Amino acid sequence: MASAEAIMIAILSVAFAAILAPQSQSNEDFGSPIVVTATSVADAQKTLIQCLERNCPPKENINATIALVEAQFIGGDFASARQTAQAGMNRNRPYIAEAPVDFSELRRASARMAAHLGLIEEARHETPAN
Repeated sequence: MASAEAIMIAILSVAFAAILAPQSQSNEDFGSPIVVTATSVADAQKTLIQCLERNCPPKENINATIALVEAQFIGGDFASARQTAQAGMNRNRPYIAEAPVDFSELRRASARMAAHLGLIEEARHETPAN
């Protein structure tokens, strides 16, 4: 019986290995190459710093902040992304009337980062009911 079990385990192991093995495919199988573009955290951070140094308008400030939040999020640094979003909200809260849609996008980004960090109450607080 033990030898039958050993044979079955060997067969299953080979089957799983075949299923999990990477399949090689050429670019020709997919048509044109896939190009991925993104802004690096360093570039987004530089853009925001330059914006802040020249006292850019609130809408530009918020959009530069959101770009950095997105780059940090894509990089997996949810805590920094949330801190960036909150700092942007604090900086731009006096200008909500000038850029309400942009500010709400920043607030939503902060709430999303809170949710990813497991801060459910904070995420709810930052996402007002409609």
